[in-house]
Amino acid sequence: MGIFGKLFKKTEINKCEICGEIIHSDIIGPCLSCKEKVGTKADHEGEYKDDQQVGLRKVYYENGQLEFEGEYKDGKKVGLWKMYYENGQLKNEVRFKDDQKEGLCKSYLENGQLFGEGEYKDGKKVGLWKVYYENGQLLSEGKYKDDQQVGLWKEYRENGQLIEEFNNEVNSKAALQEEDQKSFSNTSSDKSKTKEVIEYHDNGKLLKKGILDIDEKPHGNFKFWFPSGNIQMDGNFIHGVNHGSYKEYFENGNLHKEFNYKNGEQHGKNNEYYEDGSKNIISKYKEGKLHGLREQYYPSNSLEMRTTFSEGIKEGVHTYLDEHGEIIEQKVFKDGRDIMPELIKLVYDGGHIMQSLFTAESEKVEKWTMAQRMYDYVKNNNLNVESSEASILNKLLEEGKITKEFYDVTIDILKKNNQ
Repeated sequence: MGIFGKLFKKTEINKCEICGEIIHSDIIGPCLSCKEKVGTKADHEGEYKDDQQVGLRKVYYENGQLEFEGEYKDGKKVGLWKMYYENGQLKNEVRFKDDQKEGLCKSYLENGQLFGEGEYKDGKKVGLWKVYYENGQLLSEGKYKDDQQVGLWKEYRENGQLIEEFNNEVNSKAALQEEDQKSFSNTSSDKSKTKEVIEYHDNGKLLKKGILDIDEKPHGNFKFWFPSGNIQMDGNFIHGVNHGSYKEYFENGNLHKEFNYKNGEQHGKNNEYYEDGSKNIISKYKEGKLHGLREQYYPSNSLEMRTTFSEGIKEGVHTYLDEHGEIIEQKVFKDGRDIMPELIKLVYDGGHIMQSLFTAESEKVEKWTMAQRMYDYVKNNNLNVESSEASILNKLLEEGKITKEFYDVTIDILKKNNQ
């Protein structure tokens, strides 16, 4: 997936170290309920009636400082409950009704600065919630409904500058391109819950914008930008898997990579470019495998390598060149196997083919060049299966100097050229 994984970060949350329940981000350790159950190593105060706690309940730190306090009625928390830091500073305050959190909840930093505030109803977060930096500047804000984030949420830097905003009410299907609707229809209903996220660079310019699913994986179109404002990445995803077009850019605005994906596998064109915009690699894929012509270029824009594949397997002539366009090496593949040694054997043992192809001067050329000339000679001269060259092939096959596979390939070429 490239650049996406490097730039996307996932928000951290705190959980109670005893029961595992997600708790407000200012609390590290047990939640209030677990603290009340297990107490501490220090003393605690409280009354019981008919095996149920009643009245005021207090728990203290080992230094004697009050850790938390609250009231019980018929064994259930009621009224205002408070937690304190070991230095005596108020840490958290929340109201209860019939053992459920109800009404305004506030939490504080150890220096007394308000850290977070929001409301509960029937034990669930509702309405507007806010979190603050130590300097009092707003860190984040957004709304809850039945303990779930809803609507637009925003996050800010300590200087008040907007970092990120995300919308929890984005239509999942609208987030996907039309061509991806069929794939989307096969996903579960839980996976269809999405939110739009927007994040900014320190200079205020867009950093990223896109759609996330319930697992915070990209779902639909997702984009990243350089601090300069130029586009860096533009890709399409289904639940974190590449699907559709995917492009990366250099900071100067020139295209770096353009790929096509189908259900996470490269499918279709797969091109890469140098920073000046010239070609680097031009290729095609079929269901995750190289298929067809693949060309690679030097930065000078001259061809470096030309190869062919059939569903990921090397097939046909592979040519390697220097920056001046001179051939360095050539190989011939059939079903992924290099048959060049057999071509060379055919050139040297074939007699008639050898004499008709090479002059005294050309005999100084490397063996692979001779083989390629022979291979081209068979194709370009419209030789047929009745030719003397075909007779030589039969003889070489009988003598065990070439394989049946190689014989079939060459005869096939002769037949095609005779059609």
